[in-house]
Amino acid sequence: MKVIYFYHIPKCGGSYVFYLLKKFCKKLDGEFVPFINLDLNKKNKILDEEFKEFIGSIKDYSKKEVLFIHHHHGYPGIQEMHDEILEAKKAISDKGGEMLIISTVRDPISYSISKVNYLQNKGNDITYEDIITIPTNHNMLSKYLNYNHVDRWLNNPVEVNIPQLEKTISLFDRIFLTEDMDGFNKFLNDFLGTRNITIKKKINKGKLTCLPTEEERNSILELNHIDQHFYDLIKNKMPKKNKFLGFLYSYFPKRSFE
Repeated sequence: MKVIYFYHIPKCGGSYVFYLLKKFCKKLDGEFVPFINLDLNKKNKILDEEFKEFIGSIKDYSKKEVLFIHHHHGYPGIQEMHDEILEAKKAISDKGGEMLIISTVRDPISYSISKVNYLQNKGNDITYEDIITIPTNHNMLSKYLNYNHVDRWLNNPVEVNIPQLEKTISLFDRIFLTEDMDGFNKFLNDFLGTRNITIKKKINKGKLTCLPTEEERNSILELNHIDQHFYDLIKNKMPKKNKFLGFLYSYFPKRSFE
C-alpha cells in the first residue's frame, strides 16, 4: 500500500495539487480522502478527535493499493499531529507499505502578493499595510504548517521559532517550491509508477492588480524572517539545476501569481 499525505498550505499551489492528486487517484483506482472544513475553521474537539482516529487507522483504512490524503483548513496542524503521523508511517512500513508526507511552499513576498490580491479580488479590503502592521499576519506559512488555519488559534495567538519549524519540516519526505511544480509532478509519477500525469492549466489563478512598494517589500521580509528561513531551507534542498528558478521566482514573484 502506498499513501500520499499532502498538507495544503494556502496560496502555495495547493488547489493545483488537489486536482492533480485526484487525477492520479482516478488513474490508479485509488482512494481519495479530503480533510477540509471551510464552514468552521475554529478548533473543534470532535473533528480533531475524528482526524486523529483516522491517522491512527490509516494502515487498515483502505482496501485500495493507493490512498491519497488532502489535509487543509479546520484540522490540527502538523506540529500538533507530529507523533501520530510518525506512528502511522511506521505502522504502514511494518505492513510493507510506504507513506509519503509532502507539501508545497513559496517565499514570503510572493505569498503576500498572492494573498492580498486573492482577498482583494474577493471583496476584502486587506492591504500590504495590514500584512505588515498586524502581528497575526507575520510568518503565516510557518504558523499554518504547525497550527493550521488562523481561526483555530486567533483567540489564543501562537508563535513559531526556527527550531520548532525545522523539527516540523523534518517530518516531511519532500516539500516543493511552487516554482518547481514540474519536479513535484515527476516525483509523484516516479513514486507511483505512472507516466506524464499532470495538469496543464493553473488552478485558482487570480487577477494581479496590486503590488507592494519597495519599502513594503523590505518590511515584509524583515517581519517574516522565519518564513524566509522556511523557504530557504527548501530551496537549498532543490537539485542545483532548479535553484536558478528559485532565484527568478523570488525576484519576479508576479510571474507565478496563483
